[in-house]
Amino acid sequence: MRSARSMEVGVMSNSAIFDTTLYQREIFFDDLEKGQTFPPYRYRLEPAYVQAYLKAVGEDHPAFREERAAHAAGFEGVIVPPPAVLSYGFIYSAMKRRPPTGYLNTAVSFEFLAPVRAGAELTLNLNVEDKFIKRERKFIILKAVVDDETGHAVACARIDCIFPA
Repeated sequence: MRSARSMEVGVMSNSAIFDTTLYQREIFFDDLEKGQTFPPYRYRLEPAYVQAYLKAVGEDHPAFREERAAHAAGFEGVIVPPPAVLSYGFIYSAMKRRPPTGYLNTAVSFEFLAPVRAGAELTLNLNVEDKFIKRERKFIILKAVVDDETGHAVACARIDCIFPA
């Protein structure tokens, strides 16, 4: 059974795509442990978010905007561009904090496993896959898996970070 905390749904106002109040505080290397799991973060890919994403990246494929074009392309309806499904705003929201100023992403790999319809409610499951120090650098490896309403994985990411000393 999920706790009330794990049932939170990302809130989006007209003025912002993400509720940045969720991640105003920084999370530091010493705050993270290998195997640590964050509470599931639920969010909905609202049409306003999708439209803002499309505008920001200059994407104009009709399957992302029009039902008829999406059906013609073999989808059940308008779909979300894959990179919009799993953004750092959602990852930071799941952590309820953000990495400190000065951290670096050294590698990021994404896998998009299934199309996601606009308006879909998703659940982001995030954990610390690894934590280690190598050559005096502090490494954190995050693993994110996004599930759709039926519990099937639609996207995943592995994010390698170096935290400041």
